[in-house]
Amino acid sequence: MADQARVTVNVTVDFDAISIWMSWGARGARILGRGEFGAEVGAERLLDLFERLSIPTTWFIPGHSAETYPGVAARIAAAGHEIGHHGYLHEAFDQLSLEQVRAVLAKGSEALERTTGHRPVGMRVPAGDFDGSLFELLIDAGFSYDSSVIGEFQPRWCRSADELFDDRPPVRGRQLDLVELPLSFVMNDFCYFEFNYANPTLVGLCSPEHVFGIWCAQFDYMHAHEPGGVLNLTLHPQSIGWGLRVAMLERFLRHCQESEGTEFATCETTANLFRQAQRATASEPEGAPA
Repeated sequence: MADQARVTVNVTVDFDAISIWMSWGARGARILGRGEFGAEVGAERLLDLFERLSIPTTWFIPGHSAETYPGVAARIAAAGHEIGHHGYLHEAFDQLSLEQVRAVLAKGSEALERTTGHRPVGMRVPAGDFDGSLFELLIDAGFSYDSSVIGEFQPRWCRSADELFDDRPPVRGRQLDLVELPLSFVMNDFCYFEFNYANPTLVGLCSPEHVFGIWCAQFDYMHAHEPGGVLNLTLHPQSIGWGLRVAMLERFLRHCQESEGTEFATCETTANLFRQAQRATASEPEGAPA
């Protein structure tokens, strides 16, 4: 990002394990088994792949996953990957009060610090939607960036909650000292690969070749038309971790590596580079540290 001739790929992993299904009310052995597969097989395959390709990544981990699989969480951190916050039990933040959100932020951070030795500085809201006032809570809790809002290639500053009206345009909130690294469902494996009969109904059983074509086309567009762009790839070990899908992922990552001027970075590194670039152009938000 500091060099506008380059593009960046953020490989991010949402290590939900069984927490995502439990947050949806599941308690059955079959449905929870897919989360167990993600922790016991998928996560290990991803870690081995990232080591083989020398790719730094960011893992957004619910506190429940870290405490349920502390050995996996510790290995992720020991391999040098960034640890990010992803709730405690993959909660839907729009179903919680602000006080409950504060409690989840604290509980999740404590669980991650205890199991990995790292206190997260980045947040990815786990499920559902969230009130725009969350961003100010994140600043109060010591976070430097968020990666929860839909967008494409360009990081931006978060803003405080908008005022919304049915009879006139909204009033936008003020710019905050919190970097937003946007994500999209286009680059999210879960919506392509997860199938479930009910609660919730999921219908994704795409061919890896189909997804490979989509991901390559999106990356190639960024590479050709968005100098300084950032591609946020969102992975779930229980979705991408099956053999044929990991093989496709490796092909995609190698495609990115072989494209001139491409670098891989953690979300924290990308957010810090955005801050430096904004400071150089005097666009730092009010109240930001010097």
